[in-house]
Amino acid sequence: MSPSASSFQTITIAPDGAVEVHVSDTGPGFAPEDQQRIFEPFWRDPGTDSGGGTGLGLNVARNQARLVGGDITLESSEDGSTFTLTLPGDATAPVPGVFRPQPPLSPGV
Repeated sequence: MSPSASSFQTITIAPDGAVEVHVSDTGPGFAPEDQQRIFEPFWRDPGTDSGGGTGLGLNVARNQARLVGGDITLESSEDGSTFTLTLPGDATAPVPGVFRPQPPLSPGV
């Protein structure tokens, strides 16, 4: 986010319990060719000179969201960007490819 940009967030909860968190700013946005690359490990915006970070945060966050059936997406234009974290209403629902340990059975069951 640009130091001169303002930011805001909204949280939406759907009737099924799904949650969306939108974090937006009014900075310069990301170039169209960078909008998917931003989620790649170690990618950093060449247009910034912040010097901080390793470029792993968005990649790790998106992978964690996807493990529970959610996602993180980006919409960006020259007027700003919005990152949206979506989480399912039932985070205990089975997600293909994800192992969730079950509690041990009580003795005698």
